[in-house]
Amino acid sequence: MNDNLQAKPGGTDGYDRLFKVWPILDLLKQNMRKVAPEQRQSIDEQIIPFKGRSTLKQYLKSNPTSGDINCSREQAPLE
Repeated sequence: MNDNLQAKPGGTDGYDRLFKVWPILDLLKQNMRKVAPEQRQSIDEQIIPFKGRSTLKQYLKSNPTSGDINCSREQAPLE
């Protein structure tokens, strides 16, 4: 994780909400680049019901319940 003393305070130039988790995101990005795409791929989309506060929430006009988080992921093909 990153050092909290190096984080810029909220409301200032250069403030980053994801400052603490960037090392993990960078590792994920590196590992995802190593995976070779296959001939047959599918993307699985899922809506997670969520009633709390989050900046990741997404308003979906077609969805009757508001405040859900929309997630997508690659599905491994079945052999």
